[in-house]
Amino acid sequence: MLNIDDVQAIKHHLFFAEHVFERPGEARTVGRFGADPFQAGAWRRLEMGLGTLTDRLLLEHEFAEMTYLRENPGSGYFEAHSYANTDADWWTAFRKDPEWQ
Repeated sequence: MLNIDDVQAIKHHLFFAEHVFERPGEARTVGRFGADPFQAGAWRRLEMGLGTLTDRLLLEHEFAEMTYLRENPGSGYFEAHSYANTDADWWTAFRKDPEWQ
């Protein structure tokens, strides 16, 4: 179960932190995540106490990603994202959620 410190760290990770974006054969870049209205909507619902199970999965996904990056120095976003998807594949769940069809 996530505590308030975890949620604050997730918010920083998702909306404010810079990340390393690197794929084999591509230039390494550093920057923030692009704006995503679906993630913003999930965050807003969670703030208002109206979060769905899918919205909560976003928190689990971002927490797993953030933890992977912290525990694996030198890794980048794509590696951490793949890892997070093994247990908390928010985007797939979001696309299948009948509420958002």
